[in-house]
Amino acid sequence: MIATRGSHFSSAITLPGASTAAFFLAGFYFRSALPALALLALAFALDIAAVVWGGVSAECFGPAYPFLGLAYLVLWVGGRWIAIRYSQRHRLAISTLGTLVVSVI
Repeated sequence: MIATRGSHFSSAITLPGASTAAFFLAGFYFRSALPALALLALAFALDIAAVVWGGVSAECFGPAYPFLGLAYLVLWVGGRWIAIRYSQRHRLAISTLGTLVVSVI
């Protein structure tokens, strides 16, 4: 997430943002909520650093900014839900693809 947080779109120099994928995968791979909280703190710290040292406008910290954290936590819950579904069936197969698609959406 550190390497990709600086830009929302890829270019020849930067990678596209991977924060959403990081939260979903953290939910899938970690049972505890501590990694999600650590990723939230990291995302906030990276945004602060972008404003303080990166020259990014502080307008990104508007009234909707807290909902970004909520959206990240929803992604974590989706990853956690799909991990529980797969562990109950003990398989990754085409028949479980619908569950994966619903959790990602």
